[in-house]
Amino acid sequence: MEQRRCRAGVVAPVPPDTPLEHGRRFGNGVTANNSNVTAIYYDNESHGWRNGKNRVDFWRQVEAFLDQHLKPAP
Repeated sequence: MEQRRCRAGVVAPVPPDTPLEHGRRFGNGVTANNSNVTAIYYDNESHGWRNGKNRVDFWRQVEAFLDQHLKPAP
């Protein structure tokens, strides 16, 4: 069975040869310890975001995350 690969939207870059399962385990481990982390996976990508729709989607999610977590204190 062939494993599909993808890139997760995390702080650390994911090498292009990382199996999807490794990326998901990493994402699950990080989110288990910090609920403010969002792991993003695209099934039709490998290393980087070549699909224009995925790039737009990723950066919109980054923008929403930053809006939520970087608001000035009242």
